[in-house]
Amino acid sequence: MALKLVAYRLKDDASYPTRYRSLIEALDKLTQTKWVEDTSLVLLMFNGSCKDLQTILLSSSSLYRNGDDMLVVMDIAVNDKETLGLKKSGLLDSVLAFAQTPTALGQSAVSAALRARGLNALGSR
Repeated sequence: MALKLVAYRLKDDASYPTRYRSLIEALDKLTQTKWVEDTSLVLLMFNGSCKDLQTILLSSSSLYRNGDDMLVVMDIAVNDKETLGLKKSGLLDSVLAFAQTPTALGQSAVSAALRARGLNALGSR
């Protein structure tokens, strides 16, 4: 099982309670091992990719797919993410190290950042 982060923002309209309940119920069906104290963030253990988790959540809930609701699923350990409804997807990519390729950052900048953290080119100590 791998740790996944699920963040969401639901449009505040008449169907908000139904969509919120359907998302929480979909998460409850997946696992009882989760942290849900924040209002829009869930940490859970899930065996599968971020795409698998996003697909399950979308098919098991009544979230809007037109961009009015936002859903972000991330697994930072394996550099994986799936998003729906982001208004500023480039901003998210700019703060996630795994969304930036060595070419985009410059190989020397990546190497320097890894060395500063005591890591080798593969990201291990």
